[in-house]
Amino acid sequence: EQIVRGRAAVLGALEAGRVARVLLHEDAVANWGTATDIRPRETPWDDADYQAIIHRADSTSATVEYTQLPALLEMHEGVAAITRW
Repeated sequence: EQIVRGRAAVLGALEAGRVARVLLHEDAVANWGTATDIRPRETPWDDADYQAIIHRADSTSATVEYTQLPALLEMHEGVAAITRW
């Protein structure tokens, strides 16, 4: 197992079928907030890449886990993945 970090690296690993699990910061993807705060939340990046990551993960049976780890958002563009091999 290895860890890949950042949008381009994760997309590349997903396209190669190597990803077992995607870790996605909950603020990396635009969303409608939480049950207590339903204001729409914008993303710091274009979230088309994140949507592609989620769809590719689904098509390759990789799991997607959402997290609030601040380092993931600040240092790795909001996404990392754990590879199968």
